[in-house]
Amino acid sequence: MVVRTLKIMAVCFLCDATQGNQQGIIRGLGKLNHASFALLVAFYFISLPLGCYFAFYRDLGLKGLWTGQIIGVAVLAAFYSYLICYNFDWEQIAEESIERH
Repeated sequence: MVVRTLKIMAVCFLCDATQGNQQGIIRGLGKLNHASFALLVAFYFISLPLGCYFAFYRDLGLKGLWTGQIIGVAVLAAFYSYLICYNFDWEQIAEESIERH
């Protein structure tokens, strides 16, 4: 059981490291409102309900809790990737940075 759980945790930590780096980029850009709303949705409306569903209704126990966490963190990382690559106007952000300095 421990070995299986550690494998699942490794996948979760890989996704979590990715979203953590992306969240740092978003914070550096000063766009915290996007990041905080996405974090709230991913953890409280995706991870927690799915983790409880898998753990208690599908009888997966600890593996189910971690599976819900993986799904929520992966959704968060995908949303952050979308924000960074497609949503932000990088030219405007660069101009604002030049004006500040």
